[in-house]
Amino acid sequence: MTRPAGTLRSATSDDATLLTDLTLRSKASWGHDAAYMAAVAGPLTVTPERMAGCRCEIMEDAKGRAMGFYLVAATPPEAKLDLLFIEPDFLRQGVGTILLRHALAAARDAGCTSMMLDSDPNAAGFYAAQGARQIGTKLSEASGARLPIMVFDL
Repeated sequence: MTRPAGTLRSATSDDATLLTDLTLRSKASWGHDAAYMAAVAGPLTVTPERMAGCRCEIMEDAKGRAMGFYLVAATPPEAKLDLLFIEPDFLRQGVGTILLRHALAAARDAGCTSMMLDSDPNAAGFYAAQGARQIGTKLSEASGARLPIMVFDL
């Protein structure tokens, strides 16, 4: 696979709406119905408060369009991958792998020895292929789905 052309930049609080919209488009690309999307919209909203104290990076293409982003809260010894979403037009092009590797390096650089995440069931295979292991599940209060709890050892 050819590495997608893009650059990373740190997100600012001014990007919160952009990131929320991208997140919801990405989630909807799995074919969820309107009721499901309405239920998860609140928990998936990116706010300046949610971003505060976290590492948030946006990958942009040559035209400045957001291809995807991640949001990591790193409090050693453990980091939490809060969000990682890809714009639907850029799915399955390596953007997620680049962003995940960058998030893992950021957590490691912050002194963390592991990074946890609550995965969307549709994305669990991606995280497992990147080296995460599932350590349990939890019930999503928003959607009622069982979410795989995954961890990366850093």
